[in-house]
Amino acid sequence: MAITVNENQRRDQVTIMTDLLENMQESRRLTHILYRSNMSYTQLVKYLNSMLELGFIEEQMIPFRCFKIKENGIIFMNLMRKNGADIKNGADIKNGSDIKNGADIKNRYVTQNGE
Repeated sequence: MAITVNENQRRDQVTIMTDLLENMQESRRLTHILYRSNMSYTQLVKYLNSMLELGFIEEQMIPFRCFKIKENGIIFMNLMRKNGADIKNGADIKNGSDIKNGADIKNRYVTQNGE
């Protein structure tokens, strides 16, 4: 996984989540994700819990504890690859209107797909 970091610039939350999702396309143990993510254990657990709540990843216990991307995570990751800069800048891709509190990807996905 290539970590998307510009010189002298920190990754934002969306970039970190996208990088983590790219890393979990195959089942990965927590330790492997930690090594590849370039962040502390505490930060990683925070992001994993958030992505579990959003339904982007799933935790598997058999044959060992690992994490894997789910369909919602794939959709989010692909959306960020295509339109990440627009979303980070507050543009609503579908309607052209501004998103005042950032992009709520999960709610937009559910609304667009009627789930």
